[in-house]
Amino acid sequence: MQVIVFHMGNGKVALVIPAPEYADQIEAVAEKDVPEGKQWRIIDAAELPPRESRDRWRWTDSGPLSVLPE
Repeated sequence: MQVIVFHMGNGKVALVIPAPEYADQIEAVAEKDVPEGKQWRIIDAAELPPRESRDRWRWTDSGPLSVLPE
């Protein structure tokens, strides 16, 4: 499954998980649901860091998201 991650500012990250019936239209979902002017990318959900660290996810300009240490 693919998901949309976008940069909220201050390095923080938001996640959009499209409904299954829109999986083949993920770019259209991103263009509609990501706030204008925010950087975003589509990644495989398996690439996401552990969910329990979500409050520490940080945006990177390319590649995987980073996670701040506790």
